[in-house]
Order: sequence, then structure tokens, then C-alpha cells
Amino acid sequence: MQDTTLPKILIVDDEPLNIDLLRETLKSKYRLIVATKGEQAVTLATSKQPDLILMDIMMPVMDGYETCEKIKDNPETSHIPVIFVSALNEVEDKGIGYDMGGNDYITKPFEMSDVLACIETHLKLTRLTKRIKELETESSKKTISDNLVKKIADLNTSINGNTQIIKLFWSSLEPIIKNHASLDIPKNINDKISNLGEIVSQIINDTREMALLIDSFQGKRKPEK
Repeated sequence: MQDTTLPKILIVDDEPLNIDLLRETLKSKYRLIVATKGEQAVTLATSKQPDLILMDIMMPVMDGYETCEKIKDNPETSHIPVIFVSALNEVEDKGIGYDMGGNDYITKPFEMSDVLACIETHLKLTRLTKRIKELETESSKKTISDNLVKKIADLNTSINGNTQIIKLFWSSLEPIIKNHASLDIPKNINDKISNLGEIVSQIINDTREMALLIDSFQGKRKPEK
């Protein structure tokens, strides 16, 4: 059974001899998929998501140029590097290949060492690009996390400040409430005045608990090294 961690390469060519030559050289280093038609290559690129495509140009119905263009126009496959492998060796031919979205161009007849070097170069570029995107995502998440912690810290400060204000307010109001509670006033008003003390005490307790929860959250967040 082939190692599933090996890079996956899609070979697109309508000539069996070309396919066999590439397959024989690449099979020990890569997982290989073969398409003999442009339409088939477009479908396989989407469903199999190869890491790289080796594309012949001269194929019937849909040639390599058009096939590459369709692959690059699809957001699901546009990231896949396409290397043209063709007997067309004029500067104009190569220019068309790059215009269609090709990443590189190898002319036939070729040395397999050149093909291998080209493949490895583009696979490394793909891995590097992926890593850069991951780092950008991690950086974005860290920025969001830092902003969240700052907002929580600001909220904590606000809660602590409000608690002190409530305490100060209550220290002035409590003697008045206790005095009113002893007066001969209607029971419903007296009950409301008495309950006010309990309400203020509950507010102070709730804000204190909220502050402790926020402190706990900040304490669990490990500092960056």
C-alpha cells in the first residue's frame, strides 16, 4: 500500500508512452493520478486535489492550455501548480502557457532529473505559501485574543470602580434607611426601604463575583514567551 503522506501528482497526457515514462520515474516518490483528456483532468483536479499537475499541451478536444485555464479559474483548484510538459518549444508557446496560469514549462525531450527538480521546487513553494497563510491566521487570532483580553481588563476595571461607587453610595444611604425603617410609616413603603439594603448588597456581591471571574480568565491565559 502506497504511503498516503506522499505528495499527489496528476499527470495529464494522451500518449501512453509519455505516461509510462513519467509513471516509472515518479512512482517511488509520489502518488500518481492519470488523466488522458482535458475534461477528465479538470474533474480529477477538483475531486482528488493533487499537490501538482504535469500537463501536456497537444491533446484533442480540450488542449493543455484550455485545461490549465479552467483549473486556474476554479477557486477550488486555482492554488494547484501546473507544469507544462510539451514538445512545443517556441517562446510564444511558453508565453501562452504562462498566460493561461501555468507555473512552469518543461520542453520535450527532457531529462528526468530536470523534471524532478522542477516538481520539488514547486512543491516546496506550495508548502511555504501554505505555512505563510497559517502564520497569518495565527497572527490574526492572537490579535483578536489580545483585543478581547484588553476589553475584559477594561471591563474588570469598570466593575471594580462601580463597586466602589456603590459602596460609597450605600455608606451614605444606609443610616437613612435604618432610620426610616424605625419610623411609623406605611408598611409597604417601609418594606421597600428595607429591601433596598438587600438589593444594594446583592449588587455589590454580584459585581465582586464578576470581577473574580474576569481575573480567573486572565490568569488562565498564559503569557507569550
